[in-house]
Amino acid sequence: MTAFDDLTRLIPPPSQPLWAHGDWDEVEAALGVGLPSDFKQLVGAYGAYHFAEFLTPLTPFGGRDLLVGPAKRLLGQERNFRESNPEACPYPFYPEPGGLLP
Repeated sequence: MTAFDDLTRLIPPPSQPLWAHGDWDEVEAALGVGLPSDFKQLVGAYGAYHFAEFLTPLTPFGGRDLLVGPAKRLLGQERNFRESNPEACPYPFYPEPGGLLP
């Protein structure tokens, strides 16, 4: 059993998830990186589901861009912060090798 199986057993996905489906190739081209298959599986099953009324997968599909635009903006802001505070940012940011992507 996988972690995803555990999740769907504990929190059944909605029958019609909001903003769950679209063109992953287009999203990955816009970001310039391939996204993890388990993230795509999560978005496909749950869409913009609010886990515990707090945590929502950043789906790139539907009525609002929750992933591509916000990720690019946040990375730009964080790069500026890291330049001023390198000790507070020990990890690289995408597109650096091994870099984090929001």
